[in-house]
This record gives sequence, structure tokens and C-alpha cells, in this order.
Amino acid sequence: MTHAELYALLKTIGLPVAHNDFKEPPSLPYLIYKEADARAWGSDERNEIRKADWLVELYTVIKDIEIQGRIETLFNDRGLNWEMTFSDLIESEGLYLTAYQFPTTTKIRRT
Repeated sequence: MTHAELYALLKTIGLPVAHNDFKEPPSLPYLIYKEADARAWGSDERNEIRKADWLVELYTVIKDIEIQGRIETLFNDRGLNWEMTFSDLIESEGLYLTAYQFPTTTKIRRT
């Protein structure tokens, strides 16, 4: 999955979405996504497979089970093996953060 593919997928939730951060954060709720980890491997001195772990963060004023459900349904419908890695109030910021992580594996295309 590419950055563009994940961005397009997350936009279907109907919230503002940004990669890493917003220049000017919008009103809550919104989504941030980033690549948490990536690695590549192959054979005969060529990488053929790329595995990436993606992190999707939902920021809300209150813990919003409805939006969490929409995100989880979207991930399930795409067959993503996701994990909710964090869901709690960030008191210093006055907002809730719910974080999801999932891996993707893609074949590296050669031209």
C-alpha cells in the first residue's frame, strides 16, 4: 500500500486526513497517518518484497466509538490485519487519541 492509496482510503471516512501532520490543525476530529516501519528483502542482490507498518491516529474531543467503528469496518473490509495500539485521553492536549497499526506487504515492481 502506498501513501496515496492509504490517503484515498482514509478520506472515505469523511474526516480531514494528513500524512505526518497538518500545517494548521483543523477542528477535531481528524486523522493522521504515517509509516511506522519499513523493510525490503529479496534474492540475487535485488529487493523484491517490501513490508511496511502503517500507523493511523484518530484525534477527537471525546472518545468517539462511532468513528472508531467506521475506521475498523474500513480496515476489515480491506482485509487489513489491524491492531488498536493506543486509546486514551491526552490530558495536556485536551483530546483523545486512538491509534491503529497494520502491516502491508507489496511486491516491488521493476521497470
